[in-house]
Order: sequence, then structure tokens, then C-alpha cells
Amino acid sequence: MRSRQRRPDQRLPHLSLEEAPAGARELAVRGREARPDEATWRAEVRDALTRALPRLPLVFREAVLLRDVEGRSYREIAEMLGVEEGTVKSRAHRGRQRLRELLAPMFEEGCTEGVS
Repeated sequence: MRSRQRRPDQRLPHLSLEEAPAGARELAVRGREARPDEATWRAEVRDALTRALPRLPLVFREAVLLRDVEGRSYREIAEMLGVEEGTVKSRAHRGRQRLRELLAPMFEEGCTEGVS
């Protein structure tokens, strides 16, 4: 991987809010004062992301991590990878889309808990 190694105090990977499923969006907006069940849910989401990221093809994973985790610009990523900026945008989009597909069952299950 071309990205630098993360320090232990850095956050785990996250999706941008516009790309996140509705259940994740609600949790992110509420802030850090989470109830114990929300804290557990957040930990489960982080674990699911940690398991899902390696399942992405390398080109998609690189684009998502460099853009959404490291916060690099599309132009900077394009220069790093030696590809066009549009290619980076496409790869990041497809990577996020694939992550949504991989995580969808978890969010469908989490969003329907407590609903009879």
C-alpha cells in the first residue's frame, strides 16, 4: 500500500457522510455522547469496515483510503498513483459503492432492530 502507516492515535477508516447508509449517518451526527448500545453499534461498524476494506480490489481500496481516511485531494492521489484525476474519482466511487454493498446487510439488520 502506498499510504503511510497510521499512528495509534489516528481514527479508524470512515466513509464520508454523503456515502454512508442512513443508519450510520444518524450515529455520526449525534456526536460522542453515545449511549452504551450506540457505542457498541459504532464498534461493530468499525469492525465491519475493518473486515470489508481488504475485500475491495486494491485499486478501489487505495482510492478510498487515500481520499476518505487520509483526506488527500483527488489531484494529489492521481499524482501519487500515476493515473488521471477522473480515474481516481471513479475508483473511489466504485470502492465506496462496493463497501455499501458489503455493509448493507449489517445496516438493514441494525436499522430494523426493535421494529416489530
